[in-house]
Amino acid sequence: MAQATAFSKSASSKTRKGALPPSSSKIGFGDSLSRLLAALNGTEYFLASWPGVFLVERVGRRKLMLFSSIGQAITMAILTGVNSVDTLPFQIASIVFLFVFNIVFAFGWLGMTWLYSAEITPLHTRAPANALATSCNWICNFLVVMITPVAFENIKEYTYTIFAVINAIMIPSVYFFFPESSRRSLEEMDLIFSKVKGVRGGLDVVKVARETPHQYGRNGELLIAASEGEKVETAHVESDEKAV
Repeated sequence: MAQATAFSKSASSKTRKGALPPSSSKIGFGDSLSRLLAALNGTEYFLASWPGVFLVERVGRRKLMLFSSIGQAITMAILTGVNSVDTLPFQIASIVFLFVFNIVFAFGWLGMTWLYSAEITPLHTRAPANALATSCNWICNFLVVMITPVAFENIKEYTYTIFAVINAIMIPSVYFFFPESSRRSLEEMDLIFSKVKGVRGGLDVVKVARETPHQYGRNGELLIAASEGEKVETAHVESDEKAV
């Protein structure tokens, strides 16, 4: 859970906030136009978050996180390239891709960490776990905000490379370690995590979540009663033991 929060803040949306004013100034925009671009950037960021609100249940958490991570990694890699060429078209492209980053980040990661963190933790650890996630959020925010200006001053456009690598690491992490929690009750998630143990369990949890039948449908209708679900799981385990 803390990993999800750290990924969200290290992605990083704070980088584009610090990079936009210098980029617009390099093109020759005045202070007023640079500030207007920054305001538009924030407005677009807000609007870009709305598709995720409607898709998070229909598409699922994993697909949105994977889509955002891939898009963010590609965008940061492109920003490294376009900022290495000091010509007007490339500088304009730099600003455009800062806006593109907003879209892909807000689409999947902006609110996902707060939702996902609460869904995958059991009741007895939910309060301290969410406290840990919140602490991780602000620590990562602080680190990114403090480090980014220094990085731009010293390694310039290669600052984006750092975040491109971080975003690339997020892709296999989500794919292998983040089980889908869409249409799952908190009790179902507890059941899924109770089936996996140790280090190996961390690699199996996504597969277990995929194989565990849903208790509720897309509209919240009950598909399997709790007792029936337990019978299905017991039968599944027994068949696996016989196969072994």
